[in-house]
Amino acid sequence: MKILELGPHILIQGHKHGMKNQTGFAYMFRDIVDKLADQHEVYVITQSILTDKMHVGKWVLLKRNIFTIFSNFRWDYFATALKFGNKFGMNFNQRLKVIFYFLSAGQVEAVIKTHRPDIIHIHSADIYTVPYFMAAAKYNVPVICTLHGLVSFNKMISDKMHRQ
Repeated sequence: MKILELGPHILIQGHKHGMKNQTGFAYMFRDIVDKLADQHEVYVITQSILTDKMHVGKWVLLKRNIFTIFSNFRWDYFATALKFGNKFGMNFNQRLKVIFYFLSAGQVEAVIKTHRPDIIHIHSADIYTVPYFMAAAKYNVPVICTLHGLVSFNKMISDKMHRQ
């Protein structure tokens, strides 16, 4: 089975960007990917790691850099990022981050077309993973989502829960 793993960051010892976030989340994401790779073909993309393609143990961290992000630009994700910024009253810096997160979805689409995963495993549910869900839905790839923390403390999510 081919699995595409998507999340904000993962621990990779000795990698400049893979060592920035040494959190429980990063360790757990890594443990899950390592275990899945024992029996499956696993590919990983994160929002925070810019790198060349590299093999990490039995899985593959896919190439991600400014060129791969912008060469896969999709207007629909850009427009959605702008809507998020307006809907949630974000300041300029927050809006820039959201635009960058959503621009990454074009690269995820390209990976889906190239590697044809049987399932996409998304780690966390937050604004930085929304474009991952959108790309998976566009190509009708089944998704599993692992929540590693208490997302109800996220202001965007808690505000939405209180409105219902």
